[in-house]
Amino acid sequence: MFINYVTKKSYTGDNVKLLKKSGFDGEFITFRQCVSIGGKVPKGTKSVASLLRYLPQNELDTKKPVVKRFAVFHVSQVELPELTVS
Repeated sequence: MFINYVTKKSYTGDNVKLLKKSGFDGEFITFRQCVSIGGKVPKGTKSVASLLRYLPQNELDTKKPVVKRFAVFHVSQVELPELTVS
C-alpha cells in the first residue's frame, strides 16, 4: 500500500505504478511536507519517484491539461520529528 505520510491518503493511478517500481512500500512524503512538519531531507538524498498530479485545466488554454510533477521520498530516507502524545 502506498500512502502519503501527512495526508494519510492512498496514491492512485499511474502514481501507484511509479511507486511500485521504486521498491519501497508504505508511507511517502514530499520535500515541502517534510520541511513543513519540522523534518529534514539529508543532503544528497535521491527521491524514489517523480509523481504526477493533474490540475484543473486553465480557463485560458483548454487544449492542454495542466500537470504538476513532484518528487517523493520514502519515510525511511528522511529525518522526521518525534511524535509526542499529550
